[in-house]
Amino acid sequence: SGAATMTNAANDFGTVAVNAGAVNLVDANSLALGASNATTLRARALAGNLTVNGAITASGGGDSIVLAAGGNFINNVGAAVLNPGAGRWLVWSSNPALDTRNGLVPAFKQYNATYGVTTVAGSGNGFLYTLAPFVTVALNGAVTKVYDGTTAATLAPANYSVSGAVDGDVVTANNP
Repeated sequence: SGAATMTNAANDFGTVAVNAGAVNLVDANSLALGASNATTLRARALAGNLTVNGAITASGGGDSIVLAAGGNFINNVGAAVLNPGAGRWLVWSSNPALDTRNGLVPAFKQYNATYGVTTVAGSGNGFLYTLAPFVTVALNGAVTKVYDGTTAATLAPANYSVSGAVDGDVVTANNP
């Protein structure tokens, strides 16, 4: 029922499973988590993947489950792997294309986010990635205007193309 703090940057755990109060873990390399129950759980793999091999349940409020991978997030359990109780879960990793989410669905995704530096912008459960996608909006074909004494040219959505979106995200150009 007590707190467990193991945040030495030189830690090198195998698989960790906890049943405690507030838990804070840091691993120098990759970190694997087994089935765990805690009031809050903060686990960080500094230079590798963070793998979840058992369901994690938290009973605290706020950010009750925070998992941060220096590499990628690997969910080997399924959609119900994280139960944040009255709180929420946040998963930080490098690139959604390299993660194995295995059915885990967030309320939001945030890009160009660095753990411990970037303020979380979304509400609810979320994935935060260090990847900063570069989206390009281009004009398709020619847009012409018949001289009619006005300065406005009419553009339609078909006049634009958007590229660079990742992870199934949809980017829509707002017709200026």
